[in-house]
Amino acid sequence: LKLACDRLGRRSLIAGGSQLCVGRRRVSDSMATIWGDPLDGHLSMILMLLIVAAMVSAVYLVVRKWANRESGHEHTMEVLKESHSLAVHLVKHFMPSFTVQKYQFRGMSVKAGTIDIAFEGLSLTIGKSRRVLDGVTGGFAAGRICAIMGPSGAGKTTFMNVLCGKATYGKMGGTIMINGVK
Repeated sequence: LKLACDRLGRRSLIAGGSQLCVGRRRVSDSMATIWGDPLDGHLSMILMLLIVAAMVSAVYLVVRKWANRESGHEHTMEVLKESHSLAVHLVKHFMPSFTVQKYQFRGMSVKAGTIDIAFEGLSLTIGKSRRVLDGVTGGFAAGRICAIMGPSGAGKTTFMNVLCGKATYGKMGGTIMINGVK
């Protein structure tokens, strides 16, 4: 396909032909071969360059957004460090004899010493014959979560008081073993 002009000088595309027309001026085929037709065989190259430019722009925008987010995180960490140092300074100012340990939370770890609690036949008698807790048996394993549940007045607090040895308002009974030792 070539760009050509009719007698009035209007531009039009024709297949074949001996002359090329730009505006109202005629240019010979030899001149067109020197300068080349901009769309002749280069359309796929231009399209490829546009796709590459779009991809480079997209990568640039993603990297820029990531860098902005990282700088926001750095700012947050800086503010946290400043607030911690300010808190330490305030404590030292108002309580000069108080020492502040440098502590940073490093996650949870398994403790070396564990405690297993077992109990058999726990009971509590109030007065001469009123038994409010009778024959409670069970245990708490180390590293396990345990919940003591029940309705109001079921004896949860009484059970814990007997287990801890704090129920001095009555006669406690049963055995408590810590790591298998009474």
